[in-house]
Amino acid sequence: MGGGAERTSDVLGAVAATLAKNLTASATPWSADARRTIALVGPTGVGKTTAVAKIAARALLETQFKVGLITVDTYRVGASDQLSRYGKIMGV
Repeated sequence: MGGGAERTSDVLGAVAATLAKNLTASATPWSADARRTIALVGPTGVGKTTAVAKIAARALLETQFKVGLITVDTYRVGASDQLSRYGKIMGV
């Protein structure tokens, strides 16, 4: 057998290459004229909900775009309530 670490490295390299080819990094994704969808993915407790609220707030302040906040977080208790509260504060 063996080669597990090498295969893992190959898979991670392939995933990274695919993401780099298909995703565009942008310091201000809301500055484009087209509709944008931003997804934050990561482990629990790293600040995704707070980050998306900050991104939405900046987009609202710097543009006249409509902003919508959607969550699929069913793991953490109160996650959707927290995002809902941020939305109400921003009027979205």
